[in-house]
Amino acid sequence: MKKIFSIPVVSIMLILLCMVSSAYAAQPIENLVKGQMLDQAKEKEQIEDFISKKASPKEFLLKHKDSLGREELKSITKLEELSYSSPYKAVILDEQAARALLSGGNFSEALLNAPYEWVVPIIAKGNNTAGNTVASFSLYKANEQWQVGEVGGYLRPSDIAFSADVNAIARFLKDNNITIGRAFSHVVALGLHMDLLYVAAEQGEFFIPLIHSRDELYGLEHLKIYTRNQFVAAVGDIFRNGGKRDSGLALTYGAPPLGPTAKQTSSARPVIFTIAIVGLVALASIYLFRRIQLADKS
Repeated sequence: MKKIFSIPVVSIMLILLCMVSSAYAAQPIENLVKGQMLDQAKEKEQIEDFISKKASPKEFLLKHKDSLGREELKSITKLEELSYSSPYKAVILDEQAARALLSGGNFSEALLNAPYEWVVPIIAKGNNTAGNTVASFSLYKANEQWQVGEVGGYLRPSDIAFSADVNAIARFLKDNNITIGRAFSHVVALGLHMDLLYVAAEQGEFFIPLIHSRDELYGLEHLKIYTRNQFVAAVGDIFRNGGKRDSGLALTYGAPPLGPTAKQTSSARPVIFTIAIVGLVALASIYLFRRIQLADKS
């Protein structure tokens, strides 16, 4: 009788363990990058509706193009020469994520709980600039309403276009032998004067700086891949002493208005799923063990 009941116990546990393993399985890098684009976001319809009906950054750009100092805007003379392209998610490097990064903690998990915004590239349609990315604007959520945050963009136009292009990012990572991973995020670190592409890959964690308006900063080069240890070695002291301006983690602040938190996104689901599965395994084991005991007594 024990053997009869032990067979289903082992079978169920093996199946559930396989399910847990698959939840943690690494994915092709293209899938991870696609997961940060609007097409797979739960707020897709809200963002698209806001952009089509309420956003007015084109007017702002045209009015202030001389003071913004973007060369790409100089030849734009009419609103009809500008259009919006597909947004990408940008996670804000907040204090919790910065502490996880510096302390050797789980940085990818900390990013799941960090605030985020949607960055919308602005494309030129004029004769001399057709198809070129010229600027961007961000959207954040406050009081359950989407709002326009920063207009113009800190990144150079080529980096805005790159950040919104799944194929370009995937190709760049593959060219550097990063093909499989478990997490990807575009991270905004305004206090460091850069954005970052963060990848948790099979080989380890990597950071790619997108430095604002320059090619080198803190010994880091623009669009060069660094390991986590290399990146922390370069910027750790900047975080810790605030660049001699402030103390603590002051340089994580100063971002545009923060967006909603990214809890329970697709990247977080494996953790929640695993907890549920472990609970089911435990309950099934207890139930079947009791059945075995009762069968032995009978």
